[in-house]
Amino acid sequence: MRREEAGDRLALHLSRCLVRAIDSLPEKERVVRGVELAQRVIDQIELATKHDARSDDAPTDTGHVLHAILKTLPSGQLETIGLPLTPLIDTTLLTNAPGEPRVGKEIAAEIASADRIDIVMAFVRFSGIRPLLEDLRRHTAAGRAVRLLTTIYTGSTEAAALDALIEAGAAVRVSYDTS
Repeated sequence: MRREEAGDRLALHLSRCLVRAIDSLPEKERVVRGVELAQRVIDQIELATKHDARSDDAPTDTGHVLHAILKTLPSGQLETIGLPLTPLIDTTLLTNAPGEPRVGKEIAAEIASADRIDIVMAFVRFSGIRPLLEDLRRHTAAGRAVRLLTTIYTGSTEAAALDALIEAGAAVRVSYDTS
């Protein structure tokens, strides 16, 4: 291992060890004991490096995760927003392969919680955006931006899809460079 890579390589190894250890705990105890284990690791890092760990390095005692900041509706109730299908902590390549998360469903699940939507797509087809149009209309009607950047490179982008997005309030830019 090269010295320059030591931090990344060892941290990756340690993270995998922690995941296995926490996953091996009884399900009902995973959060509490996982938080305790994480705190012990942070304590050891502090001892080994002889510096104070930042206070934000320590996990919370409860292990709670902030999922949303909700607005209060005129009725006094809190708005409801569904959780995303893929947690933000996960990096996921969405390919629409059988048995994998569908791009459209992932996008639809995120629209309600988005402050703005920026989309970069190689091509846009009406069949792909049709299920999202009503959600996108609500998003733009609430004063939140939708921006799309696409191309005509493969000849797959459909004018009807772009027109529907513009009608829904999206700002659309198209690259006509076919090279």
